[in-house]
Amino acid sequence: MKALLILSVLAVVALATARIRRRQGDSKPNIIWFFADDYGYHDAGYRNSDIHTPNIDQLVADGISFTNAYSAQQCSPSRSSFLSGRYAYTSGMQHGVISDTAAHCMDLKYNFLSDYLKELNYNTHASGKWHLGYCNKECTPTYRGFDTFSGGYSGEGKYYEHTTFQGMYDWHNGTKLDRSASGIHSQDLIEADLLNQLDENDGTPLFYYAAFHNTHSPMQPKPEHEALYDDLDAPSTRKKYLGLVSGMDAVIGKVVAKLKEKDMFDNTYIFFSSDNGGDVHEGDNSPKRGAKSSLFDGGCHAHSWASSPLLKKKGVEADGLLHITDWLPTIVKLAGGEVPESDGIDGIEQVDLITNAGPSKRTDMIYNIDMELEIGTPDFGAMAARDLRYKLIWGFEGRSDGYGMGAQFIYEVDRVLDVVKEADAVVENVDKRGGPYPMNTQQHHILRTYMQTKLVTLDDIEAGTGPMMLFDLQEDPNETTDLSASTDPEHQAAKLKLIEMLRSAIQGPKYYKLNPVFWGTASDAFDGVKQGNALTPGWCEDIFPGSK
Repeated sequence: MKALLILSVLAVVALATARIRRRQGDSKPNIIWFFADDYGYHDAGYRNSDIHTPNIDQLVADGISFTNAYSAQQCSPSRSSFLSGRYAYTSGMQHGVISDTAAHCMDLKYNFLSDYLKELNYNTHASGKWHLGYCNKECTPTYRGFDTFSGGYSGEGKYYEHTTFQGMYDWHNGTKLDRSASGIHSQDLIEADLLNQLDENDGTPLFYYAAFHNTHSPMQPKPEHEALYDDLDAPSTRKKYLGLVSGMDAVIGKVVAKLKEKDMFDNTYIFFSSDNGGDVHEGDNSPKRGAKSSLFDGGCHAHSWASSPLLKKKGVEADGLLHITDWLPTIVKLAGGEVPESDGIDGIEQVDLITNAGPSKRTDMIYNIDMELEIGTPDFGAMAARDLRYKLIWGFEGRSDGYGMGAQFIYEVDRVLDVVKEADAVVENVDKRGGPYPMNTQQHHILRTYMQTKLVTLDDIEAGTGPMMLFDLQEDPNETTDLSASTDPEHQAAKLKLIEMLRSAIQGPKYYKLNPVFWGTASDAFDGVKQGNALTPGWCEDIFPGSK
């Protein structure tokens, strides 16, 4: 009896000691990453009182908001850069997004953040939107460092039915179709999986990658979240979008509650970022210029923050330059590891910035470079770079322009219509529409004609010529005044410096030249009917056999 009592006391002491160590941060921290899809920079309660995000607001009040953080201007490049720590142009992700019929994926030779964390003995889980390719099973999350995956492979889909715009079913558990998800909202499925992983956690450090479909079109919020905006004077599309914002916030609130219930909160970092700016007529990127699919800052100035009791400073803003590639080496460092220099990533470790609002180690960045003219025009922007003060856009600027809810698709913008008129194009009766819907013939004609006036050739790269825009982000952070034609010596020196940065990157050894076999037209190997009207891996092995 005495022996049993001693064992019981020892067990209680051991449990208490483990909890004390967890609270004191002696164990490796848990890390939760929230990715918001097409989320506007201005679209949270702490920046806009019309928006109902009490959980995000509280986390930001207890954390650090990053006011100079950058993503890519589109979905796939941002996700690949976060998970690989590499610029899109150095990893083959610079030319748009990966389509459902593409016979390729993010190059298998690169380690993902999940791979690095597995080496550090983390449990790794992913849910939600993948959008990094799936045609070969080796492209999918559970073959890329994640222990589990619950989500969709496509870039978009209906929130309840989980069908793509082509009608293909797309919700998976690992590599297997999960038909039981049909009828359940995507945010509820992400929430259920995340809470389940927290419930089952045995004390092993956890990395959870939660990639919301919110707020990507189609606009299908849950009714209770859309109802929060019944009295808001705004178009229906905007109200539905905000319903998706509040739905995402509700999930985050339940995750925080579960972390506290499981005594995990004090040893958990919660990181948040948008994958690009909000889309035209949906998200508000104020005060930045442009929207999704643009190299203006509204397209790639990320809505990003960190929150945790582990942070050294709280309730502050950090304005240091932060690129989405920087998160990989930073998170690995927080987890007790280090990325070998020989891995050649582009990200810079930013622990002091992210946990202490300290100075950034980054002095410049490249937004993107898309010089894949043999495959097609750079439909979402050709190239751009910045240093701590100046920014250069060289060539086509992308598919949107304007400010706040007044941002427009590029084929609606007056200055673009003027250019097209000079090219003897017909520009009457332009239909306005939001979201990712197909362009009509008129819009397509305007876009293509304008792009031809903005093309940068390899000869232009060599000579430092071609259409450009130069902005002084220190004096003009919202890109209102183009200085590219200025004769001011400082402006000319800044332009030449950024031209050389982009030229060196294009001509350097890290530029990833794309294979037209993979990045051309849709693959004939994709047969939706043969695949049971679903997105399932395994149909491209003859074309894209994998490299691991």
